[in-house]
Amino acid sequence: MSTVYTGPIVRTEPNELHIRDIKAYSTVFKVGSRFEKDARFYGFPFDGSHFTMATLKQARPRRDLLQPRLSKGAIDNAQHVMEKSVWRFIDLLDRHRSHDEIIDLSLAYRCVTSDVLLGYAFHSPFEALDYPRFNYPPAVHMDAALMTSFLAKNFHLLFTLAWNLASCLPRPWLKYLGISFIFDIQDRKQDDQLLYPTMLDMLMDPDQEKFGPPLPMSDLVSEAAVLLSAGNTAPSLTLTLGTFYALNNRHVLETLQDELSHAIPDKRKLPPLDTLRRLPYLTGIIKESLRFSLGAPGKLPRITPDEGAFLCGRRIPPKVRLVRILLPRSLAYAELYLLFAAFFANFRPVLRGTREEDMEVRDYFAPVCNGRLKVSLGV
Repeated sequence: MSTVYTGPIVRTEPNELHIRDIKAYSTVFKVGSRFEKDARFYGFPFDGSHFTMATLKQARPRRDLLQPRLSKGAIDNAQHVMEKSVWRFIDLLDRHRSHDEIIDLSLAYRCVTSDVLLGYAFHSPFEALDYPRFNYPPAVHMDAALMTSFLAKNFHLLFTLAWNLASCLPRPWLKYLGISFIFDIQDRKQDDQLLYPTMLDMLMDPDQEKFGPPLPMSDLVSEAAVLLSAGNTAPSLTLTLGTFYALNNRHVLETLQDELSHAIPDKRKLPPLDTLRRLPYLTGIIKESLRFSLGAPGKLPRITPDEGAFLCGRRIPPKVRLVRILLPRSLAYAELYLLFAAFFANFRPVLRGTREEDMEVRDYFAPVCNGRLKVSLGV
C-alpha cells in the first residue's frame, strides 16, 4: 500500500491509519507499550481468553501464568513428548505410502501440529491423529472457520453467544469441536492422573495471590481454543509452504536431504533440538518458510493513547487505529524443526498435481492457501 501511495502512513478508513515503518512498529508493539489493542477487532470470538484482553495490565497475569510452559527451556526438555506425535505421524504416512496413496499433506500437517500441542500442553496426544485419513474435524474445517472471522467481527454478539454455549454441549459434540480435552483434564485432575500441570490445569487451579481466582468454564474453553489455533494455524501453513517449495526445486530438496542424512544417521532417531537448530540449510528452509507464510498477513490494530503519538515524524491524534503486519515469531519453531527433519529424513516425496497457484495465500485474519498440498511418498 505504501508503494502505491507515497509515504509510510496511509489512511485506510476515516479513523484508521496503516503504517509501514519498522521504528513505528517497534514503538507500537514493544513490551509495556501504551498502544492498546482495538477491542472491536480482537474481541471475537474467544471472549475470556488472554488474546481478547485489550490492555497489557489485563493480559499480563494470564500470560505470566502460561509463559513457563512456553519457554524455550521447557519445550526443549519436553522434546520426547512432542516426538511421540511426530513418530506417530511418520508411521501413519508410511502406512499410506505402502498403499501408494496420494496424501493431502496440508490436512496431515494440521493434524500433527494440533496433536503436538495437545500432547505437550494438554496431555492428550493422538487425539488429532486418531482420525482416519487425517479427518480431524478442527483441521478439516479450519479454512471455513477462518473465512467466517469477518462475520464474527461484524456480528459479535451472535458469535459470542454461540461460543459461550459450546461448553454446555454434550461431550461427544465437544470432541467434534476439538475441545473435549478440557473436560478430560478436569476428570484426570480429580483422579490425580496428571503427571505434570497442563496449561489448562494451571488456569483451573492457579496461585490465587498472584494470578487471581480459577477461570470459569467459558473462559477455559476460549483459552484452549486460542492456544490450539495458535499452535496449529501458523505452523501447519509454514510446513505446507516450506514442503511445497522444497519439492518444487530439486536442488533445494537434494541439499536438504543430504544435510539431514549426515546429521541423522538413524532416520528413526532425531537429535536434540539444539543440534537441529545448528543445521544451516534446515534453518534456512524454516526461515524462508516463515517468510512465505506470515502468521497474520492482515492488520493487527492498536489504538493511540490519550496523549496521541509521534510516528514517522507525524503527530497521530488520540484513539486512532494503527495497523501493521505482524511478522511471525513463535515457539512453534520446535514443531518446525522436528517435523521437517523427520519428514524429509524418512521420505522422498513427489508433488501430485499441486501447482504454485494452489499455494498462493489469501487473507482471512490468518493466511489460507488457495488449494491443497498433495504428494506421494517414496522410500
